[in-house]
Parts: sequence; C-alpha cells; structure tokens
Amino acid sequence: MRYNRRKHTSVELEALNDLDFVWDINSYRWNQAYEKLERFFNIHGHCAVKDKEKVEDFRLGHWIYKQRKHKEKLTTDQIGRLNRLKFVWDLSKTKSASKDD
Repeated sequence: MRYNRRKHTSVELEALNDLDFVWDINSYRWNQAYEKLERFFNIHGHCAVKDKEKVEDFRLGHWIYKQRKHKEKLTTDQIGRLNRLKFVWDLSKTKSASKDD
C-alpha cells in the first residue's frame, strides 16, 4: 500500500493520514530511535551511550554506531538534529582527549 500512494483517492489518503499512517518506514524508524537518543540526552546531558546499552529495550548504542558508520547516508536534517544533541562523530578525538587528562 505504501508504494501505491498515487493510486488512492484523496478521501482515502486523508483517512490514512488521519490515522497517522506511516508512508516512509525508514524515516519513521530513524525518528523513533532519535527520540530515544533525545530522551537519553535530556537525562544525561550527552550522547555517549555504551555500544551494548539498551534504552527502552532498544539497542541505542548500536544505533549510534550505525549513524557514525553510515553518516554519508544520513540527510542534512538528520545530521543537524544529531549535532544539536552534541553528537560525537569521531570517537578517537574524545578518547585521546581523555587520555591527556
């Protein structure tokens, strides 16, 4: 149904939108994960989630790893949203800084 969006009548589209129908599942999943990271950030003041750490039964640490690894696949908006949370893209800079302390 998601791929046949153009074949629906305007009434059908409106009804689906009223039900918060998800048209783009990848974007939806990214936003759900981002919201978990945002909650983590609001509580802890950082995005330094351990690799295997779960938040709300979601592997948030692994998701963060994937964002770093595949940064080139993220949209400008997604990168901007992560940057607003002081997201650290290069862990080697933080590790070397902590060794100097």
